[in-house]
Amino acid sequence: MPTPPRITDRTFFVEYTAHPRPQSLGALWAQFAALEIAPDNMRGADTLPMLAFANDVASVHSSQIEGNSLDLNFFMQSKQRGEVAKPKKREFQEIEDVRAAYNFAQEHSLTEQHFLHAHKTLSKRFLITSKRGNYRNHGMMIQSAGGIEYVAIEEEYIPEAMQQFWNGIEHLKQQDLSPSEAFYHAALLHLVFVHIHPFSDGNGRSVRLLEKWFLAHHLGKRAWHIPSETLYLEHRKAYFANIKLGVNYYELDYSRAMPFLLMLPEALTIFLDS
Repeated sequence: MPTPPRITDRTFFVEYTAHPRPQSLGALWAQFAALEIAPDNMRGADTLPMLAFANDVASVHSSQIEGNSLDLNFFMQSKQRGEVAKPKKREFQEIEDVRAAYNFAQEHSLTEQHFLHAHKTLSKRFLITSKRGNYRNHGMMIQSAGGIEYVAIEEEYIPEAMQQFWNGIEHLKQQDLSPSEAFYHAALLHLVFVHIHPFSDGNGRSVRLLEKWFLAHHLGKRAWHIPSETLYLEHRKAYFANIKLGVNYYELDYSRAMPFLLMLPEALTIFLDS
């Protein structure tokens, strides 16, 4: 089988830390981690929203990236009323499923088994039962109106590719990573996972959850408040453009990965500057 990129690879780390945002991640993270949690679910100048609200935001915005039409205001108002208009009910339930996966992740350790359970939870509305929480057993092409955008690794190579992927996570879990190292490897695993594209659907929502789960393992529960999904939604065009490093798995050029790796630190910076 082809050799997938390794999430433990530090080839680009020196270049990464030469950029201003990653270079200052230690101080930025200390500032972010010192913020108090607002008691009223809304953030102020020097506070973070409660985790419940942060999860709502993450779930809505991650779903919107994939085409869900419901915005945060509609979702929150529907929750408060306890009802949602029938034409929007399925999209509302999709977001609720994503939120349930975030809740599950925050209560469980980062393992492949727990991650597959989270995918099973978040994909309830758009995958048949046999495909939820299971890696795909078919080929995968990503298409747009303009034609084929990307051809992922063949299904027969998925088990070995994902074993290597999770071996990398387990190796990194044993390391005492600095904030800059944690952000670097979190973004790199995001990129590698998307290129493997191991699920029939729900890859984007799953890996945005996994990215935070990895950060929380290394930096603590405060990492769940990082508005990464919001950053990716607000820069959706750049997000997808930066992921695209080749037209198929065998032509990926990771020397072009830096723009994507630099997006995650921006989520922290934008929050602190707002």
